[in-house]
Amino acid sequence: MTGRLPDLYEAIRLGLEALENSAGNCLGDHENKLWLLGNLTLWFEDKYLREGSEADLEQAIKLRREAEETWSMLQSENWASRLCDINGGYYNMHLGTTREWAPLQTSSHGVIQVTLQDSRDYSTRLHNLGAACFTRFKRTGLVEDLSAALSLCRTSVDDTPREHLMRPDRLLSLGECYDALYSEMEPGGGNGSVPTQDENPLHKAIELFQDVIDTAAPNKPTYVSALHRLGVLYDDRFQLTGDLADLKMSLHLCQESVDITPKTHPDRGARLRNLGLARKKCYQIFHKTDDLEVALQLLREAADIPSQHAAPRADLLKELGAVCHAKYDVTRKAADLDAALGFYQDAYETFPDSGPFVTEILGYLGRVYLDKYKMTEIEWDFERAARALQKALDGTPQDLPNRMRRLVDLARCYLAGHVKTGTAAYLETAIQYSREATTRAMPAEHPGHLVALRSLGDCYAAIYKATGRDSDLEAAITSYNEALNSSSPGATPGDFLAVARDLLLALIQGKKWEQAWLVANSAISLIRSYTPRFLENLESQTLLSRISGLASDAAAVALSFGRQPLDAIQFLEEGRGISAQLLNELRTDVSLFARYEPELAKTFLGLRDQLEAPQVASHIPRLPLSRDGEENRTSLRGITRHITASSGIDKFISEFHLSNQRLSLFRSVPDEADLDHAGREGPIVMINVSYRCDAFLIRRGDDLIRALPLPRLSREDIEEKAVQGNLGSPQVLEWLWDTVTGPILDALGFTKPPRSDGDDDWSRVRWIPTGALSRFPLHAAGRHDKGSSEAVIDRVMSSYSPSIGAIIRGLQFRRKEPTVTKALLVAMEYTPGSARLPFATKELAMLRRLFQDSMSVQLIELTQQRTQEVLSSLQDCDIFHFAGHGYTDPNNPLQSHLRLEDWKANPLRVADLLAINLSERPPFLAYLSACGTGKIDDGKLLDQNIHLISACQLAGFRNVIGTLWEVNDGICVDVARIMYQGLRDEGITDRSVCRALHRASRELRDRWLRGVGGAPASSGGKVMDDNGLSIAVSEKLVITVNGRETAESDADRGDGEGEGEGASNSGVRLPRTVFSCDEDDEMGLAHWVPYVHFGA
Repeated sequence: MTGRLPDLYEAIRLGLEALENSAGNCLGDHENKLWLLGNLTLWFEDKYLREGSEADLEQAIKLRREAEETWSMLQSENWASRLCDINGGYYNMHLGTTREWAPLQTSSHGVIQVTLQDSRDYSTRLHNLGAACFTRFKRTGLVEDLSAALSLCRTSVDDTPREHLMRPDRLLSLGECYDALYSEMEPGGGNGSVPTQDENPLHKAIELFQDVIDTAAPNKPTYVSALHRLGVLYDDRFQLTGDLADLKMSLHLCQESVDITPKTHPDRGARLRNLGLARKKCYQIFHKTDDLEVALQLLREAADIPSQHAAPRADLLKELGAVCHAKYDVTRKAADLDAALGFYQDAYETFPDSGPFVTEILGYLGRVYLDKYKMTEIEWDFERAARALQKALDGTPQDLPNRMRRLVDLARCYLAGHVKTGTAAYLETAIQYSREATTRAMPAEHPGHLVALRSLGDCYAAIYKATGRDSDLEAAITSYNEALNSSSPGATPGDFLAVARDLLLALIQGKKWEQAWLVANSAISLIRSYTPRFLENLESQTLLSRISGLASDAAAVALSFGRQPLDAIQFLEEGRGISAQLLNELRTDVSLFARYEPELAKTFLGLRDQLEAPQVASHIPRLPLSRDGEENRTSLRGITRHITASSGIDKFISEFHLSNQRLSLFRSVPDEADLDHAGREGPIVMINVSYRCDAFLIRRGDDLIRALPLPRLSREDIEEKAVQGNLGSPQVLEWLWDTVTGPILDALGFTKPPRSDGDDDWSRVRWIPTGALSRFPLHAAGRHDKGSSEAVIDRVMSSYSPSIGAIIRGLQFRRKEPTVTKALLVAMEYTPGSARLPFATKELAMLRRLFQDSMSVQLIELTQQRTQEVLSSLQDCDIFHFAGHGYTDPNNPLQSHLRLEDWKANPLRVADLLAINLSERPPFLAYLSACGTGKIDDGKLLDQNIHLISACQLAGFRNVIGTLWEVNDGICVDVARIMYQGLRDEGITDRSVCRALHRASRELRDRWLRGVGGAPASSGGKVMDDNGLSIAVSEKLVITVNGRETAESDADRGDGEGEGEGASNSGVRLPRTVFSCDEDDEMGLAHWVPYVHFGA
C-alpha cells in the first residue's frame, strides 16, 4: 500500500523469523510453512526488482522450490491417510517453536505429534486433533477414536484459561465427547467398552454444556449447539435421579431450544416433542393445567410435521394420547377420554407391526377403556378394557420385567368390575392375577419397579377391603414395603412418600405398631427434600397437598407404639407447615451468630440474596415465544443461580447444625429445652387429629409434656361437622367443649373462672389444632348459658399458632420491646365489583380519633389505596389495620387476598405478603378486619396453615388479629373499638393484644347472651347496637332499619359488577365478604365468635 522499502524489509525480516521457528511436523505446521514460503518468494522477487541484487533472486528461487516440495508432501497419499480428519485449517497466528516434539499416544492407529506444553498454541493444536479424532469416531464408531478425542480435548480444556475466547468451543468439543460416551454406555448404545476414568459421562456432559451456556455469547453457534443438547441431557438425568432441579432445567432449556429453532428447520419436530414431554412431566408432578394444554399443542404441532418414517409419528401419537388421558384426570370429561382413545388407535394403525411398541399401546388402550367403564358403567367398555389388557399381557414375553405390570393392570381391571357389579368371579380373577404378579419379580433397578409394586399393593389393599382376610392385608404390606425399598431409577421423594403413606395406613389397619413407627420415621425425614427451595410456592403447595395428614398419622403411631409424647410432637413439627419452615430459615436473625461467626453470616446472607433475587424472565410462557439471545441467557442464568443457591442453603444449614448443636437456629424440630422456652408465656395445647385424637399439653415445670387422649373426639365427626357448616352455632360450641376444650382445661387445672378480672389473674392458652379441627373456634367453645362457667372464654385467654416453631420465632422478636409510632389505616367502603361496606369508613374514623387523641400515633393514610402502595407502606408502619373485603380462594390459598382499589388487576394476595420481609424490624400488629382471613377451604392444605393471617406472621408481624369465617360489617367496628381501647389502657405489649381481643369477645358474647337470654333463638330476643339499631334474632337474622325489617341474607352482599356506592342502606350491617354467608342463616348466630389472635 505504501510502496516503501522499509516496510518490505520488515516483512522479510518477520517472515524469515517465523519460518525459522516453524519446525513442527503436523498439518498446521506444514500449512503455515507453505504460506510463509510463498509470501517470502514474492517479497524477495519484489526486492530483486527494486534493487537488482542477484542474491535476492537466488533466495527467491530457493524458497520457491521449498514451497513446491511442501505442497507435494501435503498432497501425498501418506499425509492424506494420516491427517484426513485433521481439518483445523490455517492458523490465524502461529509462532511455532524450535524445540523437539514430544509424542502423545492417543490411539492404536499411530502416534500423533504435538507440541510441548510451553508452546503458545499448545491447547489449540490439542483441540484440533481431538476434534479430528471425534470426527473419525462418528464415522467409524471405534472406541479407540473416542478415547483419543476425550484425552486430547480434556487436556486442551485444562490448558485453556477461563477467560480465553476459544474456551467455549473447547468446552463444547469435550462435552460432545462425554455425550457420545454416555450414549455408548446406555443399553444397546455402543459396540465396545469405554473407560470412564471414574467420571459419570452424563454428569460431565451436563457440566460442560452448562459451562458453555454460562460463558458463550448467545448468538454464537457454540451456544446454540450446547443449548439444543443440554435440555435433553437434563431430562435424561431426571429420569435417572428424580431430581426436580434437572426437570426445571430441562423445561427451560427445551423452551429456549424451540424458541430459536426456525419453523422450517429439520430438527424442529424433535425439539417440539422434547418440550412437549417436559411439559407433560411437569404436569404429572405439579398438576398445573397450563402444562397440559401447552404439551398438547406442542405435540400436535410436532405430529403435523411431515415425516418419512412411521415410528416417530406413532410415538408422537402415543404421547398425545397420554396427555389427553392425563387431561381427563383434571376435567373428568368423556371427550378427553375419547381423544386419548383416538390418538392411541391412530398410533396402533400407524405402526401395526407386532412388537413391544404395539404391546405398549394395547396396555394404554386398556387403561383408557377401564376409566371409561368407571365413568359409564357400560359392560362393553369393561370387556374392551379386559380384552386390550389381556392382549398386552399375551404380547409380553414371560421373561420380561414389564409382564408384572401387565398382570397388575388386569387385576385392577377386574377389581373395578367387582366394585361396580359385585360379581364374585371378577374378584377371584383379580386375586388370581395379583398372585401371579407377586411371583413375577421385577429387577429393583427397573424404571417401573416402584410403580408396579405400589400398584400391586393397591390391588391387595382393595382385595382386603372386599374379603377382610389378613393374608390379603399382609400381601399389601409386603408389596408396599418392597416398593419403599426399591432402587427404581427416576423415583422422586414424592414417589417414596406416596408409598410410605399407603404402607403406613395398611400397618395401622393391621396394628403393627413397631413397623409403622419405623415407616413413619422414614417418611417424615423425607418431607423436607420433597419440596426444594427453588420451587415456586404453588408447586410446593401442590406437592405438600398430597401428604396431607401424614404427620398427624405418624404422631398417632408414635403414641400407639408407646413412644414419648415428644416424639409425636416432633413428627408434627417436622411434617407440617413446610413452606413456613423454609421461609423462616431464610429469615433467621443472623445477628444471633454473626458476632462470633462473621464469615458464616456473610456466606449465609450471600446465599439468601441469590435465592431471593427475582428470576428474570424465568416464567415459562404458555406457548413458545421468540426471545432475543441475551434474554435467553439471563433467564437461564437466573434459574441456575436459584437452584445452586437452594442447594447451597441446605448444605449451609446442615453444616451449621453439626458445628453449632447447642443453638436452636435453623432447627425445625424442637427439643425439650425449646418447648420449655416456648411455654414460658403459658400453656401450649397441640391437638392431633388422626385415627386417634390426642392433645399434647406443654407447660413449664416438672411435667413439661403430657399426652391427653380425647376419646370422644374423632376425625369423622370433625369432618362431618365441618361439611355441615355453622361452626359458630351453640350446638357446635357445646360439642367442642364436651369433646375437646373441656377435658383439656380440666387437665391443665383451669376448672373455674379467675378470681378477678385483673390481667394477672388470666392465664393464656396457645392453641395449635391440626387437620380439619383448625377450622373450629376452640377459643369460643363452651356452654354459653347465663351463670355457666363451662366455656373457654370464661376460664382462659386464647391465642392461636400454626406451630410451636412459630411461637419460638415470635419470642425471638420479643427480645426488643415493641414500639408503636406509625399506623397504616386502610378502609374500603367502596370496592370495585364488591358490595359497599358502610361501616368500614366509620371504623377508620373511630381509629383515627383513638390514635390521634389518646395514643399519639402518627397515621399513614394513602391517597390511592392500591396494592403496591400498601405493600410499600408496610415497610414503615407499626400497625396495619385493614377494613374491607377479604376473599378466600377455594383452590389456592396463595391467591386469597384483601381487596383494594386495583384488586381486579393486582389483589393483595397471600403470595405478596410472603414475598416481603419485615422481620429485621418486626411491626407490632396487623389487624385484618375482613372476612375469612384465617380460612382455608381446601382440606388437603390445612397442614400448611397458609392464609392471610399466617402470611402476615411470616412477613414479620408480631401479632395478627383476623377471622375464621365471614364477619358482620357493623360488629367489626365494635370489636376494633374495644380491642384498641384495651391497647390504649393496658399499654403496647404482646400480651395486651390477646387480652384486649379477649375482652372484646367477652363483651360482645355477653351482649349476645342478653339478647338471646339463654332461650332458643326463635324467641326473637333483640340486641341494641351502639348506633341505636335493633337487631332481631329470628330464623333468618333480621335487621331492623328505620322501622323496616330486612333479612340479612337478602341484604346487598353480592360480588357482581357495578355494585358500589348506594348499593346498600347505610344502617345495614353487612358481612365483609365477597360472597354470601351461609352461616348467617343459623338461628342466633354469634357474631363475636370468628375473631382470633395469632401471636407468641
